[in-house]
Amino acid sequence: MGITRLNGIWRFMALFSCIIALSGCSYMNYWAVQEEYARIQQAQPGQVNMKHLIDQESFYVYGVIDDNDLRYQKSSLLIAAYSDKFRKNELVDSMFMHGSNTHYGLNLPAGQFTLLVYADLDGDGVFEPSEITSTNTLVLNDSTAPQRVLPHNDIVLREAFTVEWAETIQDKSDYTLKKSLFYPTGTIRD
Repeated sequence: MGITRLNGIWRFMALFSCIIALSGCSYMNYWAVQEEYARIQQAQPGQVNMKHLIDQESFYVYGVIDDNDLRYQKSSLLIAAYSDKFRKNELVDSMFMHGSNTHYGLNLPAGQFTLLVYADLDGDGVFEPSEITSTNTLVLNDSTAPQRVLPHNDIVLREAFTVEWAETIQDKSDYTLKKSLFYPTGTIRD
């Protein structure tokens, strides 16, 4: 009976040691990733790197893409946040969506940003500078978002126009609308 109990304790200790060792490996992996982001930030500073650094504050911005005229209701949309802090017109974060009057969310570091909303008007899977439907300037700091969250940053869409400096972006999303007996089509997302 004593040997069986001793074997059980040794098995428990071995299992416990494995768990500690594996969690340590995971910690070291994330530490290495953070070191890589810090190295990149030193070599080529950019806002896109800043939002991934744990020791830097980041903000969450969300709101509704408001399409009063329902002209973009069936279009692919892209909301993109650009910054000039380190490089001219640096794309910091973006979100693809299908259809208007839905929520968006962006993870951004502190700073000033220009938000552009693209609509794929010709359905070719490419968002072009001539397909901009809204532009908005946004400042994120401790006074504008003290809780690091900026809610209700709604954006109203209008007739498409051209922004010369905007880049052309390939639509990388895969929209598969789920149908449900209980929820409206498009509300269940993968």
